[in-house]
Amino acid sequence: MAPEMLHPDSAPSQDAALLSVRNLTAGYGKREAISDVTLHVGRGEIVSLLGHNGAGKTTLLKSLFGLLKATSGEVEFDGRACAGRSHSQNVRAGMSFTPAEAAVFPDLSVTDNLDLGAFTITDSAVRKDRLDKVLATFPLLRERQQQLAGTLSGGEQRMLSIGIALMSGPRLMLLDEPSLGLTPALAQRVLERIRELALFDGVSVLVVEQSVRVALRVSDRAYFLRTGKIILEEPAEVALSRGHWWDLF
Repeated sequence: MAPEMLHPDSAPSQDAALLSVRNLTAGYGKREAISDVTLHVGRGEIVSLLGHNGAGKTTLLKSLFGLLKATSGEVEFDGRACAGRSHSQNVRAGMSFTPAEAAVFPDLSVTDNLDLGAFTITDSAVRKDRLDKVLATFPLLRERQQQLAGTLSGGEQRMLSIGIALMSGPRLMLLDEPSLGLTPALAQRVLERIRELALFDGVSVLVVEQSVRVALRVSDRAYFLRTGKIILEEPAEVALSRGHWWDLF
């Protein structure tokens, strides 16, 4: 039996968007990796960004977070223009970015990794409160607090990488391949934790995934990207009902 889909009654409209992207183009040198991308993410909404390898998904996340400068287009976060802003400014504004690989510091303990995630927070009470919430969200990490991150299992490292992001108190999480290297069951479990963050804490999520079915089961909407361009946007339930997606890749 397929896992139960976790969705709110209705997805936020574009008018309520926390993130708005219009005609964004970016790349590396003279090579465009994404072109004229327009999308939005509502408050408390999970949006999947799907497509073949090399479609530009990671480039888009890096451009939004300030790790890669866009050549044209507009980006608004919480109603304010943020294109060209540095990634450290975006963290302070309420964004986080979790890369697909090298997402934890392997030679540091779980606690030290999480503490680094709160580098923008000066209030010790706030840091402690966030740590308690992360450990409640991922109870396995509580048992591994003094363990070196590099000795954790793949699933535990993915949980830790998301926990690091949560320590900054993000309103928008940009997640690149959170299920990378995980079994389907563990990938589903990790993404369901993300779904709960959206439902109960109002966190917005833009997630890049290769595991299409797993991603759609916890998302509100999906964008399909092909050779750097958005070719389709539709509700996740509609996309899931297709049964296959080979024609979109």
